Amino acid sequence: MTIRVKHAALIAALPLLAAGTALAATPGAAVPQMTISQARATARAIVPGQAANPVLGKVNGRLSYVFNIAANGQDHVVGIDAITGKLTENQTQKKT
Repeated sequence: MTIRVKHAALIAALPLLAAGTALAATPGAAVPQMTISQARATARAIVPGQAANPVLGKVNGRLSYVFNIAANGQDHVVGIDAITGKLTENQTQKKT
C-alpha cells in the first residue's frame, strides 16, 4: 500500500516536473527559486485550507504555482510567484 501511495505522488508530480524541465531548457526562461512545498505553505498562510491540484504556469506574466483551496464553503484559486514568493492571484467563488 505504501508503494502505491509513493507511486501516486510521483505520478501526480510528473506534470510539475515536466513543466520545470521544459522551462529550464528554454533559453532565457525563468527557473523557480522556491519549491512547491514553500509555495504551498505561502498559499495556505493566505487562505487556510487544503491546497490541492498544484500547477506551475504563467499568471499575469509571472511564473507561478497555482493552488485550488477549499475553505469556508468557497473555492479559492491562489497563485504564488515561483521566483519571489509573492501573491499573483487570489480568486474566490462559491461552491456549487
